[in-house]
Amino acid sequence: AELKALGVEGIITRGVVTQDQMRRDEYTELLLDTALRHLGKGSVALGWSFDAKANWISEDYRNKIMGEVLVYIQAHRGHPALLIWAVGNEAIGFMKDKKQKIAYAQFYEELVQRIRMIDSNHPVMIREINLEGLEYAEKYMPTLVKYGIYGVNSYEQTEKNLDKLRKGVSVSDRMPVMFTEYGPNGWWEKNIPGRPEQYLERWRAISRQIGFGFVFAFGSGEYATGREKDKEWFSLHEPDGRRKPILERLVQTWKEGKEELRVVPLGAKKASSPSTSLG
Repeated sequence: AELKALGVEGIITRGVVTQDQMRRDEYTELLLDTALRHLGKGSVALGWSFDAKANWISEDYRNKIMGEVLVYIQAHRGHPALLIWAVGNEAIGFMKDKKQKIAYAQFYEELVQRIRMIDSNHPVMIREINLEGLEYAEKYMPTLVKYGIYGVNSYEQTEKNLDKLRKGVSVSDRMPVMFTEYGPNGWWEKNIPGRPEQYLERWRAISRQIGFGFVFAFGSGEYATGREKDKEWFSLHEPDGRRKPILERLVQTWKEGKEELRVVPLGAKKASSPSTSLG
């Protein structure tokens, strides 16, 4: 309910992680039901993360993961809150070995084909830490390029990535590209420290060019009170749950843009509205 009041129109997840399939399905249904009640139909990009350190050359491992994902998709494909299958998060970008990257890309192409056999009503979206994955999509994932979406999680590199997209990167002119995470510079980035105002600056830059994005906010949970405690800019809430001033400013920016902004994402065929959030 709070997200709806803030002007949020959708959420994206990295995945629902539990020790058994039954509990995972139970939590997923709770998430989808809650989103439907407060945000409406087509409000969730449902995620599943893959291990970048795994052996993607192993056929046994690929088959195991393939089976788990397809069972999950079969279980939730009919929920009205579902918008996108956000399958795969920052895998290629964290792989060191090129053979592993190729094997993963080939696995992902087969996965997209299999998902479309089960559910052709919801697009599949891959997410990466940079635009490198577009090159692998061009070479190894033609089905993703034709029917899917490319998401980039971008903080310090947001402006540089936008500039690259303006100039064209691999297949960026043939498939939708969106920012699936954005926010201030992260604690892992060693250059200029993040500032709260970067929430606003980067949303304005993304909205002008792309028109759609998911703001990354740790909220008031583990990250806000753990390693992010001393980096208060990287959360939209205080550890006790109170909203930070930057959240109010960001919400106002979303609301100001709604009346005038209906921008078509790169490669997309219809417009998207700008205010979405990742919690």
